[in-house]
Amino acid sequence: DISPDGKHLLVRSYEKVYYWQRRGTEPLWVTLQREPEELPYKLERQGEAIGFTADGEGYLTTSEGVYAPIYYYKLPAQ
Repeated sequence: DISPDGKHLLVRSYEKVYYWQRRGTEPLWVTLQREPEELPYKLERQGEAIGFTADGEGYLTTSEGVYAPIYYYKLPAQ
């Protein structure tokens, strides 16, 4: 996902959350060339979704399935 202000990127795998912060107006492909920071999250069975909160200060994760919990995490201090 890309944050509402376009300055932060998140990619989720089944086991990890990767985070990049853009430098100025650099193209996204340049941002993604750098090593990401790994962010904490609760390991979820079939965890597949991630997205920034509307204010861009945190992110949400959830899993596949009916009534799957939604977890909130605050982004690291910038």
